[in-house]
Amino acid sequence: MLRQMKTNEIADEIGVSPRTVRDWVKRYKIPCNKNAFGHYVYNEQAVQKIKEINGEDVTTTTKQSRQLIKEREEENVTTMDQLEKILSRLKLAEIQIQQKADDVVSYQLLQQRKEIEELSSKVETLETKLIEMEEKLQASKPRTTQIQNPLPLKPKRRGIAKAIFSIF
Repeated sequence: MLRQMKTNEIADEIGVSPRTVRDWVKRYKIPCNKNAFGHYVYNEQAVQKIKEINGEDVTTTTKQSRQLIKEREEENVTTMDQLEKILSRLKLAEIQIQQKADDVVSYQLLQQRKEIEELSSKVETLETKLIEMEEKLQASKPRTTQIQNPLPLKPKRRGIAKAIFSIF
């Protein structure tokens, strides 16, 4: 009598998941039957074919993994080259921005110096006019020899009683 194995048994024996076994059965069209409970059961030929696929899959997977690793390394090299180009462009842009900022600050300083010089000349002009006006005022003012009362008059005191008892 031929021994039949369930999906879980095959998966445990070859070290893969039951889902992988079912996927291989569908992909490679391996003939299988269902038991009374609706579970897939495999005869010895099907089990042998699954084991062969597992061996091929490991070899194929290893080759594919190596190829994938090689491709990713090549991608990493090109990515690193692109990253270096971007970094060099970024450094160049930073230098240009710094130069532009220095130019702007220099221009602002020159403008402020010019404004300060203009304001200084206006202040000098105003001082000259102020001195002239003071001189004219002094010349037009008559000289008085009379001294005015330097002490102000003291306010009168209210009576103490009136201050205490008055409301206002």
